[in-house]
Amino acid sequence: MIRTPAITLLSGSQPPSQSLLAAREVRRYVYASTGVLVPLSLRGWGAAQVADVPGAVVLLTAACARLLGEADVRPVARALERAAGLDGEAHLIHRLSGGAVAVGGGDAIGLLYGAYHFAELVLGVHFGVGGEIVRPVRWDEYHAGASTLGDSGVLRQPQFAVRGINPFHDFAEGPDFWDAANYKAYTSNMAKMRMNLLALHNYANYKSLSNRKGGYDPSYPLYTEPAVWLGPASDVDAAGHVHSSYAN
Repeated sequence: MIRTPAITLLSGSQPPSQSLLAAREVRRYVYASTGVLVPLSLRGWGAAQVADVPGAVVLLTAACARLLGEADVRPVARALERAAGLDGEAHLIHRLSGGAVAVGGGDAIGLLYGAYHFAELVLGVHFGVGGEIVRPVRWDEYHAGASTLGDSGVLRQPQFAVRGINPFHDFAEGPDFWDAANYKAYTSNMAKMRMNLLALHNYANYKSLSNRKGGYDPSYPLYTEPAVWLGPASDVDAAGHVHSSYAN
């Protein structure tokens, strides 16, 4: 039995980038909250010996859980049956008998969502579009947070396939004023909130509703926001792909 806490990603093959990010994010939030830098480990399912001790975290997808279910793998066996049944973006946070926590996902994206849900449930991290709040947690408080998961753990399945934000351009805080750093920050925070769509709102073919005297003037010019494409039907194929525009 391994007695040193570790963040262990179990995978039957080279894991996708989202699974690797999930393990790294769990490690990062444990460190940011407790100040303890826990070792990170990648193990194939055939050598899936893990540390079931307080502070340890085991991450695996449903596909890996099904492979592990064919072997005598302890101590993660208790979480395997439920993790193996996960699908897509569904994710499971499950406490093991020795105090470790298993994070399962239906696929790599589901596992990443599970990592962020782990940070919320066990460490008390708060995520928002504008940033995150990480509170200091003592190592023993971290263990206590894991114990609140109970024997059945926590299972989450998105209620909607598409979840996201729809910012308007015509506001000072809108995307007209964003730079590359803003886009990276907002899309990263959206993933932590389990969102998967950034839809930029645009007005097409609208007139100014007021003139300088404060009244509506139908003679005012027609406006179209910069991200809206205008052109003849011949410049668009059946799939909606634009082949010619003023930009190219």
